[in-house]
Amino acid sequence: MFKTAHLPVRIANVTHQQMEKDETEIPLTILSCEISPFPAGLAGELHDFVRGTLYTRTGAEVNSLLAGCSFSLELRPQEVEMRLAHDQGKPTLVLPEAKVGNFRASRTKKSSAWTLHFTITCSPTSAKQLHELVDTYCKTRFMCFTDSEGTLFDEPTEEQKTRRARRQSEAEENTGTSTAH
Repeated sequence: MFKTAHLPVRIANVTHQQMEKDETEIPLTILSCEISPFPAGLAGELHDFVRGTLYTRTGAEVNSLLAGCSFSLELRPQEVEMRLAHDQGKPTLVLPEAKVGNFRASRTKKSSAWTLHFTITCSPTSAKQLHELVDTYCKTRFMCFTDSEGTLFDEPTEEQKTRRARRQSEAEENTGTSTAH
């Protein structure tokens, strides 16, 4: 995703939800993040289209015709390393597999600089990691992103889709049978 290491990322919100996968519910934590200012160099690292949309072709000037826009980027799952300080050697927290998405860029009336908003979705591996994630709320962390080899966010196989449909129809039949008695 980003080649630049130790990006200052502000965690604007932390929410939770459940994901169903392989007959189990997996708890997810969603971090709403922002990078401000979001310069042309970082925009180019994210994707050439992002840079070409937010900045002029000739230089690093902000495209003044836009107030904001969203991007549908398909990225591989990422390993995210978080540090409390830019010069900290060992990461404070490592998310071995996270889905990064929902990219949106905006500008305020007070500033001509872009702010990139995005989410990081992960499944905490322990209560300690969940506590550390919740502790990031309204704080800036320095993050490194690398491609992950995880499978948590992979699309279900045809067999998994068939099993899920069978379970759902059985549940519907059981519900219909129990109400008839």
